[in-house]
Amino acid sequence: MPDARDLSNTAVELAESGQYDEALALVNKGIKLDSNNANSWYNKGIILFKMCRYQDFSITGAGPMVEVFQKRMEISNPGKPLISPDRFIDHPPRSRNELLASMMRRINI
Repeated sequence: MPDARDLSNTAVELAESGQYDEALALVNKGIKLDSNNANSWYNKGIILFKMCRYQDFSITGAGPMVEVFQKRMEISNPGKPLISPDRFIDHPPRSRNELLASMMRRINI
């Protein structure tokens, strides 16, 4: 039976061939097997980055940034916020890509 590292590495190969959804599912399976495997978390960040679904295409010369830490991952996007910063606290959140945001909520990201 493959371990978390094997699943993670296979996921990267799938992502390289453009099979992002399958890659993400496989790396998540590896993380469920061993949530302390840094390689799996790193590869998940790489796969999400390759998906380019967080990129604001109106900004040139910059892309999304994925930072993978020991127990968390942060994805940031350049560009102006969709909501005025004055309204961050009392306004419901908005996503640049609601389809991706919905998928990430379903897989508990």
